[in-house]
Amino acid sequence: MEYWVYINYPNSQITVHKSDCLWVERAGLKANKDIRVEVANNEEEASCILVNIQFRAQARYNSVWLALDFKDEVRQKEFAKKIPVILGRRYRVFQDLKTNFCGNCFPRGCNHE
Repeated sequence: MEYWVYINYPNSQITVHKSDCLWVERAGLKANKDIRVEVANNEEEASCILVNIQFRAQARYNSVWLALDFKDEVRQKEFAKKIPVILGRRYRVFQDLKTNFCGNCFPRGCNHE
């Protein structure tokens, strides 16, 4: 199952959802062309996207959805945990941030750290 990672720059938020989550549906990602969506099929592609992503003060450029489709949920989850480190090299607001996992998609008792 794909993981959809919502990254917001000014509010320094990184939240992981599964593709069937209502939050992903509500965002209208597949139909809304004003929302930035990037798709990665492996860790190398995802890292490249994150290293090259540019955030700006304009609403259209201050958030992005990154779809992780590695065909392996364990690898996707492990990569999602590394996103703040990758982004933190360029954007200070992400340096001390931890990746959040949607409470609707991931059981509350799971250890995501």
